[in-house]
Amino acid sequence: MSGPIVIRSVKLTNILSHTQTYIEFPLGLTALVGPNGAGKSSIVDSIVYALFTHPQNIKSLRGGSKKSFLRLGTSTGSIEVELSIGGRKYVVYRVISATKSDEVFLYEVLEDGKRKLIASSIQQVLDSIKKLMSIPSADSVKYTIISRQNEIAELLNATPAVRKELILKLLGLEGLEQSKELLGQYLRDIEGKKIRFNEYRGRLEEIRKKINDVTTVIEKDKEELKRLEEEIRILMEKVGLYEKLLELLREYETLSKAIEIVNELKNIEQALPICKEILGISIDEYVTVMAMIKERKKDLEEAGRKLNELESRYRSWIQSVVKEVGIDVAEKDLQDISKVLEVLENFGREVEQKISLKQAEISMLRSSTSIVEISTKCPLCGRELDEDAKNRVLLDIKRRSDEIARDLKNLENIYTVVRKAIDEAKRFERSRLEILTRIDSDKKYLENYLRKFRELKDKVDKIVEKAEDLPIFSPCKGFRSGLEFLKCLNKLSIEYTKLYEEKKSVLKKILGKEVGIEEVISRFNKVKEEMKSMGFDVENIDVKSIEDEYRKFKLRVDEVREKLGKVRGRLESNAKLLDELIKEEKEVETMLTNISRDIQVYPILNTIVNTLLGKDGVLAKVLTLEARRLMEKYTNNILKELGMDFKVKISEDFDIDVYSSLGILDIKSLSGGETVALAIALRIALAYTIFGRLPGFFILDEPTQFLDVERRRAVFEIIKRLSEKVPQVIVVTHDQEVEELSDKVYFVSKEGGRSVVREKEKFVEVIARE
Repeated sequence: MSGPIVIRSVKLTNILSHTQTYIEFPLGLTALVGPNGAGKSSIVDSIVYALFTHPQNIKSLRGGSKKSFLRLGTSTGSIEVELSIGGRKYVVYRVISATKSDEVFLYEVLEDGKRKLIASSIQQVLDSIKKLMSIPSADSVKYTIISRQNEIAELLNATPAVRKELILKLLGLEGLEQSKELLGQYLRDIEGKKIRFNEYRGRLEEIRKKINDVTTVIEKDKEELKRLEEEIRILMEKVGLYEKLLELLREYETLSKAIEIVNELKNIEQALPICKEILGISIDEYVTVMAMIKERKKDLEEAGRKLNELESRYRSWIQSVVKEVGIDVAEKDLQDISKVLEVLENFGREVEQKISLKQAEISMLRSSTSIVEISTKCPLCGRELDEDAKNRVLLDIKRRSDEIARDLKNLENIYTVVRKAIDEAKRFERSRLEILTRIDSDKKYLENYLRKFRELKDKVDKIVEKAEDLPIFSPCKGFRSGLEFLKCLNKLSIEYTKLYEEKKSVLKKILGKEVGIEEVISRFNKVKEEMKSMGFDVENIDVKSIEDEYRKFKLRVDEVREKLGKVRGRLESNAKLLDELIKEEKEVETMLTNISRDIQVYPILNTIVNTLLGKDGVLAKVLTLEARRLMEKYTNNILKELGMDFKVKISEDFDIDVYSSLGILDIKSLSGGETVALAIALRIALAYTIFGRLPGFFILDEPTQFLDVERRRAVFEIIKRLSEKVPQVIVVTHDQEVEELSDKVYFVSKEGGRSVVREKEKFVEVIARE
């Protein structure tokens, strides 16, 4: 991976005293300047927490808990750190909550600016960062590239023993001790296995002998199994034969009963079509038709009698009427009521005309009487009339009027008789027509019933003709009456139809299902043929002997099956035992092989455990020597780069001696700047030793704390020279002397209880406005 590891930016939301803070870190020296308590160190703590800290270890950071790490009054906050590693950009985004677990995401920023998720859990993200930055642990960062407040000289100020233990721990010396312990346990296990080796070998011989014995028993049981299986096959064939025979016998017995029913059904079947025809004739209809014929004939006779009586009365009446009114009518015309009515109507009109004339004459005579009474002249001739003549005329008019009145009364009496005769004649005609209509209707009904009777009789005659030839209808031959014969046939038809269904039901019950007659006969013949093909005569077969033979073979089958079960049980048990023995054999062989291999490597492993590994082993001594050499080499090189005129020598116990041109110096005699330079050199040398390369960034938090102005100036010049060797140096300080030496300056201040970060130029503008 080419290119250094640098921090590009950090963004804080509700972290410690920061509400919303965003800072970009360029290459070179970047200074975060501000008074104590402004929130400068919070930025460093946030970077350490986001990249290297598990929530369980937060006590080592400012506040000591997640709740105190958040801005006062808030329950959640976030830190976003952008890194450049080997020329590729990465972003760590961490959400901190006072009530639930952190949410952490590691993204790679692609060329198009989009983010690709790499890891999304706390441990995954922390492990991925260590892998990307090639660092063994978070502690290695604490003592190398990130110096938090009051920690810059922690390695330098430690006692030699603590320093040695810390450095070797960071280099992985604990792993050698852990490896020794693990391999030592393995070594002790091998020593125990050596003791058990002969035991396993004896056990293997026992197992192989048992395998041989069990295999022999299995082979014998297999032979016995084969013999018994052949015997059971032969027995099962015989049992199957007898089962088939007994099944056929049972079926033959059932079918024999069924055949008896079938023969009865066949006899009845011959008559069923005729029975159906007979039952198709309604006796009630037959009886009804005959009764209606009789009734209609009676009605016709009664109507004829009434018609004769009516005609007799009419003839007597009409003769008296003709005689009474004096009408001359021929005898033959008197029988025709319509002609009689016509004569009476004409005669009535003539009488009515005569009555009108008489009435007119009377009216004229009454008028003449009135005229004569008031006049002296005759109303007819106009001559003068004297009193006597007038009386004679009046008397003559009266006499004439009386004659006409008598004639008129006589005519009116005749007219009344004629009108009554006309009405009576009409009544006679209506009665006659009613009787004739009834007669005509009765004739039609009679004709219809006679037709139906003929149809029924034809049908009955045909059925009777068919039934006479069937024996089942012979009981009906003694009846002479057609109706009685038909009733007998109907009764027998019902009985035999019902009997047919009953027999079919019995047949179904016998066979257990509905089967056709022909199918029963076919199956009956087939059963006899099958039994014959098996060598048995169904007519002479001894069922008891067959059943005895069947039971004998069945008993023998049970005996053989019991033996088979025992043999199979032994085989299964021994096969299982053989599998277990073979499995145990393989396990013991594997153990012996492993033990043999372990015994072979024991001398080598013993040398590794007791000579090479452990904190006092050869590897630890070599590692310690090499670490001491590299630390010393890199520290002196860096001191030289920083312009220091002294060197250091690191002893086997990691004690640090300082040498100058004047001789050995006491560390405590070094100036503040020299002490800081040595502390920085030790950190970078340790980073070189652990990481195998120069760190890409270096963070120093308050490196000049408790130093005077002159010494602070010297320290900042050393830091400036450090920034010329390390790609990125970030220094946090309240000393403004660093401004002149820095490539980028941020001023951090507290405003309204929250931290505000501004670039130098913007900070100057704000100060100028104030």
